[in-house]
Amino acid sequence: MTVNPGADHAAHPPPDLHRSRLARNRSGCSIRQGSGGQGKYRGGDGLVREIEFLKPLNVAILSERRVYAPYGLEGGEPGALGENWFVKKDGTSLNLGGKNEISVQPGDRIRILTPGGGGYGTPDHLT
Repeated sequence: MTVNPGADHAAHPPPDLHRSRLARNRSGCSIRQGSGGQGKYRGGDGLVREIEFLKPLNVAILSERRVYAPYGLEGGEPGALGENWFVKKDGTSLNLGGKNEISVQPGDRIRILTPGGGGYGTPDHLT
């Protein structure tokens, strides 16, 4: 199974599809408050998404903007870096970086923090 953090934005399949065909359960999705870069116009905030696995699987995650932040334009500040976390059933966690492959067990989760967008224009507090 490949987890592509960006591919899930456009369509949200029904939860029963996640459970039956994909052997995973979407545990939650929320706005990543404050992740957009400062600017005259703030960058957009990213998302926080958690996926819980229902059976043993090999999982690959492929993502960008985990090392280089989304840049701002015309004096705007960069957005927050994205993060991918493997959270084991026992609560221990491991930063996966941008590209990784792991084996998961039932109850394990992946927590994806998508990057925030870069801001546009010089922030008011700098002018």
